[in-house]
Amino acid sequence: MILTVLFCLCTPLMGADKDRPLSPKEVMKLFVGSWDSEMTVLPEGDLAKSQTSKMTRVRKWSPGKNFVVEQATPDALVWVLTYDPNKKNYRSVVISPEFTSNIYGNWDDARKIMTWHGHDDNGNQIKGHHRVIDKDHHEWEMSILSADKLIVKLTGKHKRRIKSKK
Repeated sequence: MILTVLFCLCTPLMGADKDRPLSPKEVMKLFVGSWDSEMTVLPEGDLAKSQTSKMTRVRKWSPGKNFVVEQATPDALVWVLTYDPNKKNYRSVVISPEFTSNIYGNWDDARKIMTWHGHDDNGNQIKGHHRVIDKDHHEWEMSILSADKLIVKLTGKHKRRIKSKK
């Protein structure tokens, strides 16, 4: 009888976290991990000109857990993600030898989608989204535009790498 009462009293508390929106740190944690990644580049959105590449993405917390930092392999870029509590949005920067992009994101907790918008240092507009399918699978899409003309569309998928057992 006591166990039944405890179960009834605790059951609402067990489900409470499901209904609570993710905190900014919990959202950022969704991006942390080692990922097998596939990216397709579509110049001007033209499928006939598309090129697909595969890489490993390793995303780790910074020491103070204020940033998620990615070092892509091969060594093509560095990506950093953080949360701005004053503006209540996510900030991201992508740095490569060829360009730097400043991207801002808004998280839709119900749909598990980060919507991105921003610009690169050439003045091109960037917009897209990143969808968390589940903890081990993500997909994303990004468009880069100049004067509202599509320059390139990027699409990708991430699959969490399975940790090897020693």
